[in-house]
Amino acid sequence: YQGAAKQLSLALKIHPLKMQDYLLPLGQAQRQAKNYPDAQSALEKFLTMVPNDFAGMKELGQVYKEMNQPQKALDIFLKCATAKPMDMDVPRWAADLAFDQKNYGVAVTFYEALKTANKLEPADWINLGKSYYEAKKFPEAVSTLQAALEKDSNLKGVRPILAAIAVAENRLPDAVTLYHDELSLSPDDEALKNSFGETCLNAGLAMRQQKKLADASQYFQLGLTAASVSSANLSYNLAAVYAQQRKAKDAITNLSAAIQKDPAMKASAKSDASFASLKKNPAYLKLLK
Repeated sequence: YQGAAKQLSLALKIHPLKMQDYLLPLGQAQRQAKNYPDAQSALEKFLTMVPNDFAGMKELGQVYKEMNQPQKALDIFLKCATAKPMDMDVPRWAADLAFDQKNYGVAVTFYEALKTANKLEPADWINLGKSYYEAKKFPEAVSTLQAALEKDSNLKGVRPILAAIAVAENRLPDAVTLYHDELSLSPDDEALKNSFGETCLNAGLAMRQQKKLADASQYFQLGLTAASVSSANLSYNLAAVYAQQRKAKDAITNLSAAIQKDPAMKASAKSDASFASLKKNPAYLKLLK
């Protein structure tokens, strides 16, 4: 490609009146030779002479992309999509670029084009679903992500987005189930464990508010199956529930675990009315000394 670029540069010098004929192939050769600044110069000059030329815009968009000028690349890819909506190269390049730039509205546009053409890869379904989610289009996100799971039930990364939607819609039990199922696929994912723990904690607290202590206990216990930043709070609230149920031994065991994880829990327990049934329990009093 470097040789072709040199020959085209020479031809352009010899035949300057044929500049329009040479600039596009010159820009293409320079891009393929990874000489991006010169490719940009040639292609931008060509497009001033032949505005909105599809091949020229497509080449220049790739150059901008390689030169880490994402907004310029996206702008010109959008023009390409308008000029030739059936071309599938542009949506492929642009969708991932827009997604990486967190430009989710543009990402949706291009992923939808790929979907219409039946060109979505497994990762694209996740990215499209997440783009819908970030754009607050929850119904579209859910239908897209569920379709991805129908294609591959073991596809990682889908359920956490569905869980985040469930949390946003205050469907905490659904969110707990989704995070739990994802943990079976990625048991060592720390961020996932933290999300799971936090959601179990919030679901349990909601049950406590409704005085559904058995349900609260189940959520707190489930949250403790994966170590997380919420583990101390989970142990503490589980202890509080056991105390309310007058299960002294279980209450003290879990309160001890909570204090070991976070010593500040000791002060909280001293003033927490949930532990009223333990006020005369020697093991409880010893624990709070």
